[in-house]
Amino acid sequence: MNINMNNGWVMSFDGKEYGCSVPCSMYKVLLENKAIPDPYYRENEYISTDLSRKDVTFTKSFDASAETLSAQRRFLLFHGIDTLSEVFLNGEKLLDTDNMHRTWEVRIDGILREHNKLEVRIKSPVRYIESENEKRPVWGVGECMKGYPHLRKAHCMFGWDWGPMLPDMGIWRDVELLAYNGGRLRGVQVYPEPGLDEKGADLHIEAFTEEWNLDGGRHCECRVTAPDGKIIYDGAFPENETVHITDPQLWWVRGLGGQPLYTVTVYLKDSTGAVLDEVTKRIGLRTLVISKDKDEWGEEFCFKCKGIKVFAMGANYIPEDQIVTRMTKEKTDKLLEDYRAFKQILEPFAEKKLPEKEQVSFDADRVSELLDELATAMRELDMDIADSVVSRLSEYECPPEFAGKLKLIKDAVMNVDDEEAIKYIEEARGLLQ
Repeated sequence: MNINMNNGWVMSFDGKEYGCSVPCSMYKVLLENKAIPDPYYRENEYISTDLSRKDVTFTKSFDASAETLSAQRRFLLFHGIDTLSEVFLNGEKLLDTDNMHRTWEVRIDGILREHNKLEVRIKSPVRYIESENEKRPVWGVGECMKGYPHLRKAHCMFGWDWGPMLPDMGIWRDVELLAYNGGRLRGVQVYPEPGLDEKGADLHIEAFTEEWNLDGGRHCECRVTAPDGKIIYDGAFPENETVHITDPQLWWVRGLGGQPLYTVTVYLKDSTGAVLDEVTKRIGLRTLVISKDKDEWGEEFCFKCKGIKVFAMGANYIPEDQIVTRMTKEKTDKLLEDYRAFKQILEPFAEKKLPEKEQVSFDADRVSELLDELATAMRELDMDIADSVVSRLSEYECPPEFAGKLKLIKDAVMNVDDEEAIKYIEEARGLLQ
Protein backbone atom coordinates (compact mmCIF):
# COMPACT_ATOMS: atom_id res chain seq x y z
CA MET A 1 0.00 0.00 0.00
CA ASN A 2 1.45 3.35 -1.11
CA ILE A 3 -0.18 6.47 0.39
CA ASN A 4 0.70 9.85 -1.13
CA MET A 5 1.66 12.41 1.52
CA ASN A 6 2.15 15.49 -0.67
CA ASN A 7 -0.80 17.61 0.49
CA GLY A 8 -1.58 19.42 3.72
CA TRP A 9 1.85 20.73 4.73
CA VAL A 10 2.60 23.95 6.63
CA MET A 11 5.86 25.89 6.22
CA SER A 12 7.16 27.80 9.26
CA PHE A 13 9.66 30.52 8.38
CA ASP A 14 10.81 33.66 10.16
CA GLY A 15 7.95 33.54 12.67
CA LYS A 16 5.16 33.05 10.10
CA GLU A 17 3.26 30.03 8.75
CA TYR A 18 2.17 29.28 5.18
CA GLY A 19 0.10 26.39 3.80
CA CYS A 20 1.79 24.40 1.00
CA SER A 21 1.99 21.11 -0.88
CA VAL A 22 4.97 19.01 -2.01
CA PRO A 23 7.00 19.89 -4.01
CA CYS A 24 7.54 22.86 -1.72
CA SER A 25 10.47 25.04 -0.76
CA MET A 26 11.18 28.23 1.08
CA TYR A 27 11.45 30.50 -1.99
CA LYS A 28 8.52 28.89 -3.81
CA VAL A 29 6.12 29.18 -0.85
CA LEU A 30 7.13 32.77 -0.06
CA LEU A 31 6.61 33.75 -3.71
CA GLU A 32 3.23 31.99 -3.86
CA ASN A 33 2.15 34.00 -0.82
CA LYS A 34 3.62 37.27 -2.18
CA ALA A 35 5.83 37.51 0.91
CA ILE A 36 8.91 38.40 -1.19
CA PRO A 37 9.41 40.16 -4.56
CA ASP A 38 10.35 38.19 -7.67
CA PRO A 39 14.09 37.39 -7.26
CA TYR A 40 14.51 37.39 -11.06
CA TYR A 41 13.39 41.01 -11.38
CA ARG A 42 16.16 43.60 -11.65
CA GLU A 43 18.44 43.32 -8.57
CA ASN A 44 15.99 41.52 -6.26
CA GLU A 45 18.41 38.60 -6.14
CA TYR A 46 20.57 40.60 -3.74
CA ILE A 47 17.77 40.93 -1.18
CA SER A 48 16.66 37.33 -1.67
CA THR A 49 19.89 35.36 -1.19
CA ASP A 50 20.23 36.07 2.54
CA LEU A 51 16.83 34.48 3.24
CA SER A 52 18.59 31.12 2.91
CA ARG A 53 20.71 31.93 5.97
CA LYS A 54 17.64 31.16 8.08
CA ASP A 55 16.23 27.70 8.91
CA VAL A 56 12.81 26.48 7.80
CA THR A 57 10.40 23.77 9.02
CA PHE A 58 7.73 21.84 7.11
CA THR A 59 5.01 20.16 9.20
CA LYS A 60 2.17 17.81 8.31
CA SER A 61 -0.56 16.42 10.58
CA PHE A 62 -2.29 13.27 9.33
CA ASP A 63 -4.35 10.29 10.42
CA ALA A 64 -3.38 6.67 9.72
CA SER A 65 -6.13 4.22 8.77
CA ALA A 66 -6.78 1.01 10.66
CA GLU A 67 -5.54 -0.92 7.62
CA THR A 68 -2.24 0.97 7.67
CA LEU A 69 -1.81 0.56 11.42
CA SER A 70 -2.43 -3.20 11.21
CA ALA A 71 0.14 -3.75 8.44
CA GLN A 72 3.16 -5.85 9.43
CA ARG A 73 5.68 -3.23 8.29
CA ARG A 74 5.36 0.52 7.68
CA PHE A 75 7.81 2.97 6.16
CA LEU A 76 8.11 6.66 5.35
CA LEU A 77 9.73 7.34 1.98
CA PHE A 78 11.07 10.77 1.00
CA HIS A 79 11.99 10.88 -2.67
CA GLY A 80 13.96 14.11 -2.20
CA ILE A 81 14.78 16.50 0.66
CA ASP A 82 16.81 19.65 -0.01
CA THR A 83 19.11 19.19 1.88
CA LEU A 84 20.27 19.36 5.54
CA SER A 85 17.37 18.18 7.64
CA GLU A 86 16.18 16.38 10.74
CA VAL A 87 12.96 14.38 10.33
CA PHE A 88 10.65 13.75 13.31
CA LEU A 89 7.46 11.72 13.65
CA ASN A 90 5.38 12.35 16.77
CA GLY A 91 8.41 13.96 18.42
CA GLU A 92 10.72 11.00 17.76
CA LYS A 93 13.69 11.61 15.48
CA LEU A 94 13.67 9.34 12.43
CA LEU A 95 16.72 10.42 10.45
CA ASP A 96 19.20 13.13 9.43
CA THR A 97 19.57 14.00 5.74
CA ASP A 98 22.53 15.60 4.01
CA ASN A 99 22.10 14.76 0.31
CA MET A 100 19.57 16.29 -2.10
CA HIS A 101 20.24 13.68 -4.79
CA ARG A 102 18.89 10.51 -3.14
CA THR A 103 15.82 8.99 -1.54
CA TRP A 104 15.41 8.42 2.20
CA GLU A 105 13.38 5.55 3.68
CA VAL A 106 12.83 4.72 7.36
CA ARG A 107 10.73 2.15 9.21
CA ILE A 108 8.11 3.67 11.53
CA ASP A 109 6.73 0.56 13.26
CA GLY A 110 5.90 1.45 16.85
CA ILE A 111 5.99 5.19 16.09
CA LEU A 112 3.03 5.58 13.74
CA ARG A 113 -0.28 6.28 15.52
CA GLU A 114 -3.85 7.06 14.56
CA HIS A 115 -3.14 10.83 14.80
CA ASN A 116 0.36 11.92 13.72
CA LYS A 117 2.62 14.92 13.34
CA LEU A 118 5.47 14.78 10.81
CA GLU A 119 8.20 17.45 10.89
CA VAL A 120 11.06 18.16 8.49
CA ARG A 121 13.41 20.72 10.04
CA ILE A 122 15.81 22.07 7.41
CA LYS A 123 19.00 23.93 8.28
CA SER A 124 20.58 26.76 6.30
CA PRO A 125 22.86 25.49 3.52
CA VAL A 126 24.69 28.84 3.43
CA ARG A 127 25.77 28.74 7.07
CA TYR A 128 26.87 25.12 6.59
CA ILE A 129 29.13 25.70 3.58
CA GLU A 130 30.65 28.79 5.19
CA SER A 131 31.47 26.82 8.34
CA GLU A 132 32.91 23.87 6.42
CA ASN A 133 34.92 26.12 4.12
CA GLU A 134 36.59 27.79 7.08
CA LYS A 135 37.81 24.37 8.21
CA ARG A 136 38.86 23.23 4.73
CA PRO A 137 38.74 25.71 1.82
CA VAL A 138 37.83 24.17 -1.54
CA TRP A 139 38.01 25.49 -5.08
CA GLY A 140 34.80 26.26 -6.95
CA VAL A 141 33.33 28.22 -9.86
CA GLY A 142 33.89 31.95 -9.42
CA GLU A 143 30.25 32.96 -9.85
CA CYS A 144 29.13 30.70 -6.96
CA MET A 145 29.18 31.09 -3.20
CA LYS A 146 32.47 29.97 -1.71
CA GLY A 147 32.42 26.47 -0.23
CA TYR A 148 29.47 25.09 -2.20
CA PRO A 149 31.29 21.81 -3.12
CA HIS A 150 31.04 20.80 0.57
CA LEU A 151 27.34 20.00 0.15
CA ARG A 152 25.57 17.34 -1.95
CA LYS A 153 23.07 19.81 -3.32
CA ALA A 154 22.36 21.23 -6.80
CA HIS A 155 25.42 23.44 -7.08
CA CYS A 156 23.80 25.85 -9.53
CA MET A 157 21.54 27.02 -6.66
CA PHE A 158 24.58 28.78 -5.20
CA GLY A 159 24.83 30.91 -8.35
CA TRP A 160 26.19 30.38 -11.85
CA ASP A 161 27.04 32.56 -14.82
CA TRP A 162 23.41 32.16 -15.97
CA GLY A 163 21.55 32.09 -12.65
CA PRO A 164 21.09 33.96 -9.36
CA MET A 165 22.21 32.80 -5.91
CA LEU A 166 19.07 31.15 -4.50
CA PRO A 167 20.20 28.17 -2.37
CA ASP A 168 16.70 26.93 -1.57
CA MET A 169 15.47 24.55 1.15
CA GLY A 170 12.49 22.21 0.96
CA ILE A 171 10.86 18.88 0.11
CA TRP A 172 11.38 18.79 -3.62
CA ARG A 173 10.04 15.32 -4.48
CA ASP A 174 7.16 13.09 -3.39
CA VAL A 175 6.59 11.81 0.15
CA GLU A 176 4.92 8.41 0.65
CA LEU A 177 3.66 6.30 3.55
CA LEU A 178 4.22 2.61 2.71
CA ALA A 179 2.51 -0.36 4.38
CA TYR A 180 3.13 -4.05 3.61
CA ASN A 181 2.08 -7.50 4.73
CA GLY A 182 4.28 -10.53 4.10
CA GLY A 183 6.85 -8.94 1.79
CA ARG A 184 7.63 -6.36 -0.88
CA LEU A 185 9.64 -5.77 -4.03
CA ARG A 186 12.70 -3.63 -3.28
CA GLY A 187 13.43 -3.22 -6.98
CA VAL A 188 13.29 -4.67 -10.47
CA GLN A 189 16.13 -4.57 -13.00
CA VAL A 190 15.40 -4.94 -16.72
CA TYR A 191 17.93 -4.88 -19.58
CA PRO A 192 18.40 -6.47 -23.03
CA GLU A 193 21.13 -9.08 -23.41
CA PRO A 194 23.88 -8.33 -25.97
CA GLY A 195 23.31 -9.51 -29.53
CA LEU A 196 19.75 -8.35 -30.15
CA ASP A 197 18.66 -7.66 -33.74
CA GLU A 198 15.50 -7.49 -35.85
CA LYS A 199 15.04 -11.27 -35.58
CA GLY A 200 15.12 -11.64 -31.82
CA ALA A 201 16.04 -10.18 -28.43
CA ASP A 202 16.57 -11.63 -24.96
CA LEU A 203 15.24 -9.45 -22.14
CA HIS A 204 16.82 -10.07 -18.73
CA ILE A 205 14.53 -9.43 -15.74
CA GLU A 206 15.61 -9.63 -12.12
CA ALA A 207 13.52 -8.93 -9.01
CA PHE A 208 14.82 -8.07 -5.55
CA THR A 209 12.44 -9.09 -2.80
CA GLU A 210 12.22 -8.51 0.94
CA GLU A 211 10.05 -11.04 2.79
CA TRP A 212 9.16 -11.81 6.38
CA ASN A 213 6.92 -14.33 8.18
CA LEU A 214 7.67 -16.81 5.41
CA ASP A 215 4.92 -19.35 4.78
CA GLY A 216 6.56 -20.93 1.74
CA GLY A 217 3.83 -19.85 -0.63
CA ARG A 218 5.08 -16.44 -1.76
CA HIS A 219 6.24 -16.19 -5.34
CA CYS A 220 6.83 -13.77 -8.20
CA GLU A 221 5.00 -13.55 -11.49
CA CYS A 222 5.91 -11.44 -14.51
CA ARG A 223 4.11 -9.97 -17.50
CA VAL A 224 5.88 -8.53 -20.58
CA THR A 225 3.74 -6.45 -22.95
CA ALA A 226 4.81 -5.30 -26.43
CA PRO A 227 4.33 -1.67 -27.53
CA ASP A 228 1.28 -2.74 -29.57
CA GLY A 229 -0.33 -4.35 -26.49
CA LYS A 230 0.49 -7.97 -27.33
CA ILE A 231 1.37 -10.12 -24.28
CA ILE A 232 4.85 -11.61 -24.80
CA TYR A 233 5.12 -13.41 -21.47
CA ASP A 234 2.73 -13.88 -18.56
CA GLY A 235 3.46 -16.41 -15.86
CA ALA A 236 5.69 -17.73 -13.10
CA PHE A 237 8.93 -15.88 -12.50
CA PRO A 238 11.83 -17.27 -10.42
CA GLU A 239 13.08 -13.71 -9.62
CA ASN A 240 15.80 -13.97 -12.27
CA GLU A 241 14.63 -14.76 -15.78
CA THR A 242 15.42 -14.15 -19.46
CA VAL A 243 12.44 -13.70 -21.78
CA HIS A 244 12.96 -14.22 -25.53
CA ILE A 245 11.17 -11.81 -27.88
CA THR A 246 10.77 -12.82 -31.52
CA ASP A 247 10.71 -10.08 -34.19
CA PRO A 248 11.13 -7.30 -31.60
CA GLN A 249 10.06 -3.73 -32.20
CA LEU A 250 13.38 -1.89 -31.93
CA TRP A 251 14.05 1.53 -30.45
CA TRP A 252 15.74 4.11 -32.72
CA VAL A 253 17.46 7.43 -32.18
CA ARG A 254 14.96 10.21 -32.89
CA GLY A 255 14.98 11.04 -36.59
CA LEU A 256 15.88 7.50 -37.70
CA GLY A 257 12.72 5.75 -36.49
CA GLY A 258 10.30 5.35 -33.62
CA GLN A 259 10.89 4.80 -29.91
CA PRO A 260 8.60 1.84 -29.04
CA LEU A 261 8.71 0.76 -25.40
CA TYR A 262 8.04 -2.66 -23.87
CA THR A 263 6.30 -2.82 -20.47
CA VAL A 264 7.49 -5.22 -17.77
CA THR A 265 5.40 -5.74 -14.63
CA VAL A 266 6.60 -7.97 -11.77
CA TYR A 267 4.16 -9.11 -9.05
CA LEU A 268 4.92 -10.50 -5.61
CA LYS A 269 2.02 -12.76 -4.57
CA ASP A 270 1.14 -14.79 -1.51
CA SER A 271 0.08 -18.45 -1.42
CA THR A 272 -3.52 -17.51 -2.29
CA GLY A 273 -2.49 -15.51 -5.35
CA ALA A 274 -3.21 -12.11 -3.76
CA VAL A 275 -0.82 -9.38 -4.91
CA LEU A 276 1.44 -8.14 -2.09
CA ASP A 277 3.41 -5.69 -4.25
CA GLU A 278 4.08 -4.87 -7.89
CA VAL A 279 6.62 -2.85 -9.90
CA THR A 280 6.30 -1.72 -13.53
CA LYS A 281 9.19 -0.73 -15.82
CA ARG A 282 9.35 0.38 -19.46
CA ILE A 283 12.29 -0.26 -21.77
CA GLY A 284 13.34 0.26 -25.38
CA LEU A 285 15.25 -2.53 -27.15
CA ARG A 286 18.37 -1.28 -28.87
CA THR A 287 22.14 -1.50 -28.96
CA LEU A 288 24.24 1.63 -28.55
CA VAL A 289 28.03 1.44 -28.83
CA ILE A 290 30.94 3.80 -29.45
CA SER A 291 32.81 3.44 -32.74
CA LYS A 292 36.52 4.25 -32.68
CA ASP A 293 37.26 3.47 -36.33
CA LYS A 294 40.43 4.98 -37.74
CA ASP A 295 40.07 8.26 -39.62
CA GLU A 296 42.36 10.95 -41.05
CA TRP A 297 42.89 12.49 -37.58
CA GLY A 298 43.51 9.24 -35.71
CA GLU A 299 40.27 7.63 -34.58
CA GLU A 300 36.65 8.73 -34.43
CA PHE A 301 34.35 8.86 -31.43
CA CYS A 302 30.95 8.08 -32.88
CA PHE A 303 27.70 6.65 -31.52
CA LYS A 304 26.32 3.60 -33.35
CA CYS A 305 22.67 2.76 -32.82
CA LYS A 306 22.06 -0.82 -33.98
CA GLY A 307 25.06 -0.61 -36.30
CA ILE A 308 24.24 2.78 -37.85
CA LYS A 309 26.56 5.68 -37.13
CA VAL A 310 24.74 8.71 -35.71
CA PHE A 311 26.06 12.25 -35.63
CA ALA A 312 25.45 13.76 -32.19
CA MET A 313 26.57 17.18 -31.05
CA GLY A 314 26.73 18.60 -27.55
CA ALA A 315 24.26 21.08 -26.09
CA ASN A 316 23.93 22.81 -22.73
CA TYR A 317 20.79 22.30 -20.64
CA ILE A 318 20.15 24.50 -17.64
CA PRO A 319 17.20 24.11 -15.24
CA GLU A 320 14.08 25.89 -16.45
CA ASP A 321 13.92 27.53 -13.02
CA GLN A 322 16.54 28.14 -10.35
CA ILE A 323 13.75 27.36 -7.85
CA VAL A 324 13.54 23.70 -8.83
CA THR A 325 10.29 23.05 -6.92
CA ARG A 326 8.53 25.19 -9.55
CA MET A 327 9.70 22.93 -12.37
CA THR A 328 7.09 20.53 -13.76
CA LYS A 329 7.01 17.72 -16.29
CA GLU A 330 4.71 19.85 -18.44
CA LYS A 331 7.25 22.70 -18.57
CA THR A 332 10.08 20.33 -19.45
CA ASP A 333 8.00 18.61 -22.14
CA LYS A 334 7.16 21.98 -23.69
CA LEU A 335 10.82 23.00 -23.68
CA LEU A 336 11.76 19.80 -25.54
CA GLU A 337 8.90 20.20 -28.01
CA ASP A 338 9.91 23.83 -28.65
CA TYR A 339 13.46 22.66 -29.32
CA ARG A 340 12.20 19.97 -31.71
CA ALA A 341 10.10 22.56 -33.60
CA PHE A 342 13.06 24.94 -33.79
CA LYS A 343 15.29 22.14 -35.09
CA GLN A 344 12.77 21.39 -37.85
CA ILE A 345 12.88 25.04 -38.91
CA LEU A 346 16.67 24.86 -39.21
CA GLU A 347 16.85 21.52 -41.04
CA PRO A 348 16.31 22.97 -44.57
CA PHE A 349 19.44 25.06 -44.04
CA ALA A 350 21.58 22.24 -42.61
CA GLU A 351 23.17 21.33 -45.96
CA LYS A 352 23.90 24.92 -46.95
CA LYS A 353 27.47 25.97 -46.29
CA LEU A 354 28.31 29.45 -45.07
CA PRO A 355 30.72 31.33 -47.30
CA GLU A 356 34.28 31.01 -46.08
CA LYS A 357 35.74 34.13 -44.53
CA GLU A 358 38.37 35.72 -46.75
CA GLN A 359 41.83 35.84 -45.24
CA VAL A 360 43.75 39.12 -45.01
CA SER A 361 47.09 39.46 -46.80
CA PHE A 362 50.01 38.92 -44.46
CA ASP A 363 51.21 42.20 -42.89
CA ALA A 364 54.40 41.59 -40.92
CA ASP A 365 54.25 44.93 -39.03
CA ARG A 366 50.64 44.45 -37.95
CA VAL A 367 51.26 40.81 -37.01
CA SER A 368 54.27 41.91 -34.91
CA GLU A 369 52.05 44.40 -33.02
CA LEU A 370 49.48 41.68 -32.36
CA LEU A 371 52.20 39.34 -31.06
CA ASP A 372 53.35 42.06 -28.61
CA GLU A 373 49.74 42.49 -27.46
CA LEU A 374 49.34 38.74 -27.03
CA ALA A 375 52.56 38.41 -25.02
CA THR A 376 51.37 41.13 -22.62
CA ALA A 377 47.97 39.44 -22.22
CA MET A 378 49.57 36.07 -21.45
CA ARG A 379 51.95 37.58 -18.88
CA GLU A 380 48.91 39.08 -17.14
CA LEU A 381 46.82 35.94 -17.83
CA ASP A 382 44.10 38.12 -19.35
CA MET A 383 42.55 35.31 -21.39
CA ASP A 384 39.74 37.43 -22.85
CA ILE A 385 42.27 39.67 -24.60
CA ALA A 386 44.48 36.69 -25.47
CA ASP A 387 41.62 34.85 -27.16
CA SER A 388 40.65 37.99 -29.07
CA VAL A 389 44.22 38.51 -30.34
CA VAL A 390 44.54 34.87 -31.42
CA SER A 391 41.29 35.25 -33.37
CA ARG A 392 42.65 38.33 -35.17
CA LEU A 393 45.96 36.59 -35.95
CA SER A 394 43.99 33.74 -37.54
CA GLU A 395 42.56 36.14 -40.13
CA TYR A 396 45.94 36.52 -41.83
CA GLU A 397 47.11 34.37 -44.73
CA CYS A 398 50.37 33.22 -43.13
CA PRO A 399 53.48 31.68 -44.70
CA PRO A 400 53.64 27.91 -43.96
CA GLU A 401 56.43 28.13 -41.38
CA PHE A 402 54.72 30.97 -39.52
CA ALA A 403 51.37 29.16 -39.69
CA GLY A 404 52.92 26.18 -37.90
CA LYS A 405 54.25 28.43 -35.16
CA LEU A 406 50.86 30.15 -34.85
CA LYS A 407 49.22 26.77 -34.25
CA LEU A 408 51.61 26.14 -31.34
CA ILE A 409 50.74 29.58 -29.94
CA LYS A 410 47.00 28.82 -30.20
CA ASP A 411 47.41 25.51 -28.38
CA ALA A 412 49.39 27.15 -25.57
CA VAL A 413 46.76 29.89 -25.18
CA MET A 414 43.98 27.30 -25.14
CA ASN A 415 45.80 25.44 -22.35
CA VAL A 416 46.49 28.73 -20.50
CA ASP A 417 50.20 27.90 -20.60
CA ASP A 418 51.79 31.36 -20.40
CA GLU A 419 55.41 30.14 -20.53
CA GLU A 420 54.90 28.03 -23.65
CA ALA A 421 52.87 30.77 -25.33
CA ILE A 422 55.50 33.44 -24.72
CA LYS A 423 58.26 31.09 -25.94
CA TYR A 424 56.45 30.46 -29.23
CA ILE A 425 55.62 34.15 -29.59
CA GLU A 426 59.34 35.00 -29.39
CA GLU A 427 60.10 32.31 -31.96
CA ALA A 428 57.37 33.71 -34.25
CA ARG A 429 58.85 37.20 -33.92
CA GLY A 430 62.17 35.80 -35.13
CA LEU A 431 60.48 34.59 -38.31
CA LEU A 432 59.26 38.12 -39.06
CA GLN A 433 62.77 39.60 -39.15
